[in-house]
Amino acid sequence: MKKILSKIQLAILALIGFSACSQVDYDGEYSKDGFYVGDNKVAFVFTAVADTTQAYSFGLKSLDTLSHTSYIRVKLVGNLSQQDREFKIVADPSSTAKAGVHYTALPDKFVLPANTSLVRVPIELIRKDMNKAGSDSLTLVLQLVPTNDFKTNLTQFVRLGDYDQPFVYTPKMKIVFDNKANAPSYWEFFQSYYGLPPFTLKRYLYLQELLDNKLDEYVNRINAYDSDAMGRVYMACQQVAASGI
Repeated sequence: MKKILSKIQLAILALIGFSACSQVDYDGEYSKDGFYVGDNKVAFVFTAVADTTQAYSFGLKSLDTLSHTSYIRVKLVGNLSQQDREFKIVADPSSTAKAGVHYTALPDKFVLPANTSLVRVPIELIRKDMNKAGSDSLTLVLQLVPTNDFKTNLTQFVRLGDYDQPFVYTPKMKIVFDNKANAPSYWEFFQSYYGLPPFTLKRYLYLQELLDNKLDEYVNRINAYDSDAMGRVYMACQQVAASGI
């Protein structure tokens, strides 16, 4: 009986804690009964503040990798609806990436389906003309703007989400991407001891192919003094050197 009462007390305390947190996050937008009565809004949602800037590199990807799709979570702040509703994302003027060149142009509207509180929005990055951009990396700043269905006037804040995990809600986020093919840290070692030629992307990709696309696994095995891995990588490095690429 004591255990049951203890569990009930804990549940009540947790409920009080969540209600207090909600009141802080949405001050003035809840009824006395705890129901949300404010304007319906949407926001980008992340698990940490650092995640509001996301990074991606095409650099060491296969040459036939011409695009990459990032999925950005957009979450409802408000009430569910039995109707589809529309929200809008635009590229902020501070972006250095160009629509139709470095990323697929954003549609005029996105849809939050009926009875849905979270959607994953695809953002397609394009590799083809990145090296013509005149900079090492490009930035795409995404901004949620108001529609007839949603407001977006949320300043960045942290609230408690499911299972007490912290979430960050914000109307703006950033994607930074590049096409820099920098030599991995182990490449110089392979040059000195295994006869591997100086780094180029084509040589890197060929070495990966010779090692069944498990180069990082072989590096870890070499660091663990695995003689079989050393022999396999040595032979692969010799093949790259003899290929003339």
